[in-house]
Amino acid sequence: AYRTFGFLDEVSDSKTSYDSMTQRYLKNAVANEMQARGLQRSDNPDLLVNIHVQSKDKVRVSQTPTGYAGYYGYRGAAYGWGTGVSTTVDNYTEGTLNVDVVDRASRKLVWEGIAVGRISEKARDNPQPAIDAVVKQVFERYPVPLPAASGATSPPA
Repeated sequence: AYRTFGFLDEVSDSKTSYDSMTQRYLKNAVANEMQARGLQRSDNPDLLVNIHVQSKDKVRVSQTPTGYAGYYGYRGAAYGWGTGVSTTVDNYTEGTLNVDVVDRASRKLVWEGIAVGRISEKARDNPQPAIDAVVKQVFERYPVPLPAASGATSPPA
């Protein structure tokens, strides 16, 4: 029943914010996915799309045994065996992308897509390909699938 979509921040009366490069990449990727599913972008849309991105610095600590260390004494000296432990600390940034699709008339959420993952240095340096890939992955669960690609030609008119 839905034919058009628009972004919440562009349709609402609140135009106090601006679009960063990342926000523009996200909107373009989402618009491509929506249009590929037959929806058209509009200033008076049936669906409103809201995009939220959050990042958080994380630390992961892991410990692994490194093997046995033996001690041996002679004539009353101490005997003993023990293990060593190797500790690894991994600092990274985790990103979360939420794409909410809302029925404009009823103001009810009709679909939500979420992606959570590690943000690599490569993605920070060149974010557009990473954003395109993540948005594509999120939209794989969208209830309107992409049209099947077929090698058939259209029938004659």
